[in-house]
Amino acid sequence: HPFHSLIPPPPPPPPDATEREPSMAPTALPDMAFSQQPNVYLVGFDGLTPAALLGRLGTDSTPFHDLMSGRFRTFRNFFSNHRHTLGLYHELLSLADDGFQSTLTGDVALFSGTHDAPLFRIFRRNGYEVTTLYMDHYFGERRGPYVDNYITPITPDFELVCTKLDRSLLQISFYGYCAIRPLLEPIWPVIDSGANRRIVERLLQRGALRKPQLVVAHIYSPGHTGFDFDMDDDAHMARFRNRYLKATEFSARLLTRILNHLEAHDPSAILFVFGDHGPWLTRSLNSDENWPLTITDRQATLGGIFPPQRCAQHLAPPTQRTANYTTTLDVAYSIIRCLTSESDKHLATRFERTEWQVPDHEHLAYGDFLYE
Repeated sequence: HPFHSLIPPPPPPPPDATEREPSMAPTALPDMAFSQQPNVYLVGFDGLTPAALLGRLGTDSTPFHDLMSGRFRTFRNFFSNHRHTLGLYHELLSLADDGFQSTLTGDVALFSGTHDAPLFRIFRRNGYEVTTLYMDHYFGERRGPYVDNYITPITPDFELVCTKLDRSLLQISFYGYCAIRPLLEPIWPVIDSGANRRIVERLLQRGALRKPQLVVAHIYSPGHTGFDFDMDDDAHMARFRNRYLKATEFSARLLTRILNHLEAHDPSAILFVFGDHGPWLTRSLNSDENWPLTITDRQATLGGIFPPQRCAQHLAPPTQRTANYTTTLDVAYSIIRCLTSESDKHLATRFERTEWQVPDHEHLAYGDFLYE
């Protein structure tokens, strides 16, 4: 399959554990005083692949990637700290790559505020109002005490539910609709979600409030493969490629709406846009035999800061050894450094380990899987 020709070369053996800097535990972060209070927007788009790997989808550009490269400060070799949506937001809000594994535990309630998240705690102690947004109750049923607003503009959306079902349920769900839906994809691709557009409008309303705002939103677009996807099946690849590339057009319209609004009405704001993970083309592969392909498919993604000059001095990697890649958590720490205008030792951590671990070895390192 031509997809396999785009696999990066195998990495060298994992370095000794003594060469790694330890991960930052949430409890290690002290109170920090901000020297400025701009509105901060952390907006995740689902399933983004980096521009350098678009060849796996048969193209070298999309409207979304062109928008990011033209109006953002983007990061080379950018990685999500987790391969799943829930795991990434758990680690982002925890400010720690602590090996989140479960998908249905109380830990996911960091997003909805049922549990105290270190990221939210820092901002709330600096006078911020904290708001999280998603299209449904995926992150929790109700708002907890540790966020000020948890907004879920729910609408019935069978299309998105189908993507989250185990393959054993696809044949019977919604009277078989989920099973036949892929056959309709070439003539009726699922692109425009009203719930996603409502999320963007609610997000933009936060900037008009008097208190400084921290807004964390997840947008389910362009999306990832379903549970039954097989990258070696040409029909599967063609259907997904068609939907994904059209979805990037919709995602670009959403992002353009955000950028134009911030330029006109909230010019001092900081916007961090990131992919929660990659497109998951490798579902049918044995990851133990395909580490380079698996990691660059699932954790390599796209990320950038807008306006591009904001916090530029704090986004430079602190050491040459790890200067060739950036992770979601690295950018989160850089934004906090920018707001405190300090180089606090607690904010100098670099996140080096992927969540993948070879038996009898440490976790594999991002630096061994560079893709650009």
